[in-house]
Amino acid sequence: MKHFIVYNTQGKILRTGTCQDKCFSLQVLNPGESVLEGKADDMLQKIVGDKVVDKIEEDLSKEKKQKKTPKTQQKKHVTNEQWQDVLDRLKALEKNNE
Repeated sequence: MKHFIVYNTQGKILRTGTCQDKCFSLQVLNPGESVLEGKADDMLQKIVGDKVVDKIEEDLSKEKKQKKTPKTQQKKHVTNEQWQDVLDRLKALEKNNE
């Protein structure tokens, strides 16, 4: 059995795992992918040349920003019924304050 790392032309690790020796080259599924024997952590490492290297802090923070969109920036969908409910509550508050 061999440990494999499949990565793209930018060095991003796409898949890791183990396979039989005869299936090693079959791990490449798409154009632009390459396979390397070894173990790696796709969250903390990348491929440079033909070596596994640790990502620098800048790479890690970029990936975090790309993956997470703060809830305040996410698009919201409010139905007409929800808007009507808000308006009804506002009217009730206005009446209570008069």
